[in-house]
Amino acid sequence: MITPSPSPTKRPDEVVVANKTVGTRFTAPEGFERVAVEAGSFAEYLRAFGLKDYGVKPQRYDSSTKTMVDLTDASIAGVFDIALINIGSLQGAAGSMIRLRAEYLRSKGAIENISFELCTTPAFVCDYKTWIEGGRLDKTQVDQDILNWCTDHGENGEVCGHKDVTLGDVDSSFRYYLQQVMLYSNVASLKLQMRKISTSDLQIGDVFCSQAGTALMIVDVAVNRQTGEKMFIVAGGATPATDIHVYDNSNDTGKNVWQTLESNGSFICNGVVYSAESLYRFR
Repeated sequence: MITPSPSPTKRPDEVVVANKTVGTRFTAPEGFERVAVEAGSFAEYLRAFGLKDYGVKPQRYDSSTKTMVDLTDASIAGVFDIALINIGSLQGAAGSMIRLRAEYLRSKGAIENISFELCTTPAFVCDYKTWIEGGRLDKTQVDQDILNWCTDHGENGEVCGHKDVTLGDVDSSFRYYLQQVMLYSNVASLKLQMRKISTSDLQIGDVFCSQAGTALMIVDVAVNRQTGEKMFIVAGGATPATDIHVYDNSNDTGKNVWQTLESNGSFICNGVVYSAESLYRFR
């Protein structure tokens, strides 16, 4: 089933501040219309994602005070209405992408598809199905860059340090799973879950991964039906842990949150260059 594409509202009514989803707060640029998305898809999930009130600033963990502080130089256009897994550095650039993908799969009941390769040598596959069946990370060899599953924890967790193992898919266990995945993830390991995509074929849910170790997800796309040109909205967090938020177009403020590719297929956001070869899609 294909969801009908809403008609774009002409600028300058580009931001409807009262609206609280990606797809309703930001109207399509003049001459463009939002691409249609399939019902139940990751694209629909991202476009319909809830936003905090317009003007709310994203927050970042301040290591000096060990508190969350406003990220004053970030966009106030849209902050995703989803609490950080925890403070510190875990839900950073890669962690934000992992969080959105995992939350979507869980919302669809696709437990068997929640699986991430962690940045060990060789990469360790940490799947949520094993986790909810009682598997926990054995970190006894982590100093050797090795992780394994531990399923026999002993009466007091003396085997691998896990005293209480909650079985089944419950919120607290899911958050603990994501904490562990994020702890051993970075942009390099994130790319192991994805395949490279041409920027000419960009879609909602694709992820830009820079050489600098940053990552941004495409959360909406609009197309000019006459020229085929695409414009898109990106969102992401940062390191240290930062609320997932929509990024303004720092190269052309007249486009507000809508982004465009350079003539060579690259993408520039907040001074970071994402080459034409930097776009990936989850498998």
